[in-house]
Amino acid sequence: REYVAPSTPTEQKLAELWTKFLQVEQIGIHDNFFEIGGHSLLAMQMIAQVQSDFQISLEVRNLFDDPTLGGLAQMIEQAERIDGPAKPEIVALSRSARRKRD
Repeated sequence: REYVAPSTPTEQKLAELWTKFLQVEQIGIHDNFFEIGGHSLLAMQMIAQVQSDFQISLEVRNLFDDPTLGGLAQMIEQAERIDGPAKPEIVALSRSARRKRD
């Protein structure tokens, strides 16, 4: 396969993660996570990092469905459109806790 560099911000950020987890220097959008050294444990760790970095809901199964960088980037972008931006958690404080904060 011909190397195609990541071009979108999502592809570029995802390529950085794959580089970190797989310790591979050059990753293209057609590269397959499992063919370049990934395995199920790394997949779980990487998906957890993707969820944290992109603030989306994604499952390990998604990586098995399309293990290419380009395919996963599209899933991330779709999840971002569905989930929207991350919202800060709102925590109710009791009156005594509020007094202690002031």
